[in-house]
Amino acid sequence: MKTNRLAAGVALSIVLACGTAQAGPSGSASVFVPSQTQRVTAAQSFAWLDRDTGLLDRAVPATHRFVESPGVMERQARMVAKVRDRADMARQAAIEVSQGAVAVPRQAAGAVGAGGVSVAPIWDRADERLVEARSRLAPVLIEAHPEVDTHAFRLPEGWTEEQIADVLMATGDYEYVEPDWRVYPLATVPNDPQFNQQWHHRAQNMNSVGAWDFETGGNEIILASCDTGVIPNHQDLNPLVPGFNSTTNLAQVNGGVTNDLLNGHGTLVAGTMAARGNNGVGIAGAGWNFRVMPIRVSDRADGTADLSEILQGARWASDNGAFVANCSYGGGNTSQSNTAGNYIRQRNALLVFATGNDSVQDQNADRVFVTLVGATTSTNAVANFSNYGIGVDVVAPGVGIRSTTRTGGYSNVTGTSFAAPLVAGVMGLVKSANPDLTADQVEQIIKDTAIDIGAPGFDIFAGHGMVNASAAVQAAIFGPSVVDLPFSDGFATGTLSNLWRDPVGTPEVSIAVGDFALNLDGTESIRTVGLRAAFLFDSVGQISFDVQHRGVENGKSMRVEYADIIGNWQTLTTIVSDGADSTQFERMRVGVPLFGLHDELKIRFVAQGADATDDWYIDNVLVAEFVRNTIPWQVGFENGLDTTFDWANAQAIATTEAPNTPEGDFSGKLVGAASMTSRPLDITSITNLPYFRMRTLHTGVESGKTLTVEYLDLLGNWQALTSIVSDGVNQTAFELLQVQMPFAAFGTDLQVRITANGADQSDVWYIDDVAITEELVTEPPSCPQDIDGNGLLNFFDISSFLALYNAQNPVADWDGNGLFNFFDISSYLASYNAGCP
Repeated sequence: MKTNRLAAGVALSIVLACGTAQAGPSGSASVFVPSQTQRVTAAQSFAWLDRDTGLLDRAVPATHRFVESPGVMERQARMVAKVRDRADMARQAAIEVSQGAVAVPRQAAGAVGAGGVSVAPIWDRADERLVEARSRLAPVLIEAHPEVDTHAFRLPEGWTEEQIADVLMATGDYEYVEPDWRVYPLATVPNDPQFNQQWHHRAQNMNSVGAWDFETGGNEIILASCDTGVIPNHQDLNPLVPGFNSTTNLAQVNGGVTNDLLNGHGTLVAGTMAARGNNGVGIAGAGWNFRVMPIRVSDRADGTADLSEILQGARWASDNGAFVANCSYGGGNTSQSNTAGNYIRQRNALLVFATGNDSVQDQNADRVFVTLVGATTSTNAVANFSNYGIGVDVVAPGVGIRSTTRTGGYSNVTGTSFAAPLVAGVMGLVKSANPDLTADQVEQIIKDTAIDIGAPGFDIFAGHGMVNASAAVQAAIFGPSVVDLPFSDGFATGTLSNLWRDPVGTPEVSIAVGDFALNLDGTESIRTVGLRAAFLFDSVGQISFDVQHRGVENGKSMRVEYADIIGNWQTLTTIVSDGADSTQFERMRVGVPLFGLHDELKIRFVAQGADATDDWYIDNVLVAEFVRNTIPWQVGFENGLDTTFDWANAQAIATTEAPNTPEGDFSGKLVGAASMTSRPLDITSITNLPYFRMRTLHTGVESGKTLTVEYLDLLGNWQALTSIVSDGVNQTAFELLQVQMPFAAFGTDLQVRITANGADQSDVWYIDDVAITEELVTEPPSCPQDIDGNGLLNFFDISSFLALYNAQNPVADWDGNGLFNFFDISSYLASYNAGCP
């Protein structure tokens, strides 16, 4: 790895007294130009690379704006950078490889038919870039968190947080660069008195009492309070689990202090979610028997903490058995919190944050791995102090919440700080009620069962609604009635989950071709729970599943239906048996119909057989938003021209008029200057660069007219891939075209565009078997004896064969026994004399 400190030999083309933000070209964003002083300090602060040369000399887009909130989130001259994931870094590496910035081994430049071109250079370069991205920050590094690849570092003197974020993001190596905020516990001043004053548990509010009829929470559930600590001996808290102090990086067992000695906020939070219930003392938390893990993230009397240390503590908690890490601080709506949430979610645990108490719209990103909680009042209205935005997931009571204090007593407190641990406690109840649930499923149940107290559906003030403890626990035990998409079930457990309803007969999960699948026989049927599909109105929805049948007579069928917006069952598709037992699953995919775009969509499978020997097997059911296809992608036009999943747009038709179609009866027809563009395709899972394949036939196309194929490169530009030139002679057979995709096509959103370049409606191109795949198709010649391939059998073919024989070319091993001898010559002459088929 080469480094260059940029301090020497750099031509400073622009000398300014200070960094300047300048307006860009008309209609564009402003740019930032570092000053000479800033260039010097930055050059001395980072381990710049050769490829960074000139970065400090030029203007970079001024795209960052960080808004601090005094008393909630404040700057402190510390930053956090997240290195891109390896897969994302591979996209940057692919750009370098495709542009020749990285040398590719000679053997990787193979042609079609000479072996695959490996994408290993892309991954090798991606790994190099990962090392370089971390090394660049080393001189100013405060602390690295390798488990999530985030790095806290000092802000260079004379730079603002926005400016350094702009420059570092311009390297292409970081997912985000943002302040390491100093954040404050989100509480107000406590006031006073016991359970009969815990209004939030009432049936008309979060209905904890209804949940406790089924589940009060077991002590196998650990909830972490990532806060100012927890006092170890409060009479109303179960014995604490040994915790961690992220300010000293010491576990409690190694001397880390977790006692709530300075502030008291952490003990109030702990009691809110887990004060012991039904013990004749004090109050009840959301769950009665949970154990609390104290994670002390602050050593300051005012309770403020560095966000990176809060998140380090939350990750430690999930690594050490906590199911929920509650953080009653600001900062949950940041990128680094989402990174930590992703890390925690991978450990089947949850991260919860409070939104804040400033009555401002600052929750402006949907952090999918953080549960962000706002506050409500006793009248089930969103509290006027509760911060809001699209990031809010749910709300919970947060006004006058009675809880435990660090002096051993109780007080009433107000703020989103106490709404968040109530949600954390309900998450614990849900997990305790059904230990088989994943963290994803627990969070989804919390959202699915929330009471809609604002505008219909999701809104920026209440999110999915107010947490409903009773409904959440019952959904965990008995199953939900409505769930969010995506809905998926691969029946891997061997039993039907509670996401299926209204069975007719005895549908069951059984083995089909070595895998578990849903089995319907005779006239059995079953449906899904309700699915929230209204959001698909502005996108594309897919319903897909694998299907096979055994013992089903010819003409018998299975009908797939959906519940329309008024609740009537409509046919989605019908699969008809040919009478022969299936030997493998066939993947079926259809779009969500217009009248299925509502929030109680249901899918029903109905067998229409004669008796119990008619077996239909369904597997890998998926109802979800469609974004892109995956490799291999192949289109044969047998089901028409699919503009839902295969083609983003197409000025073409599916037709049976072409002769000798290679795939079924249909082909695609392009006339004149028509074109068609595929949907995006993710090819990042491949080992070698894929091939584009297409079979074509043309009629009426003048000599010299072309059919062109383009691809969308990594930079979003259309590039020529290949073209076919007409010889002016009408074809009667389809011709195979294969070409390997270049490095610049590597990525998650590859598209191809096929365009006819004819003069009028008499110029017709037929296409079939369009594919992007790692498979290279080789077709045997129609007449193997025609060695020179000119369509004639004559002396020149014999001469060509003998030349290949003398060179011991494998083509001349005519009897295929691996030897070159008289028998090969004899076999060839015999087939030559027999003539072409």
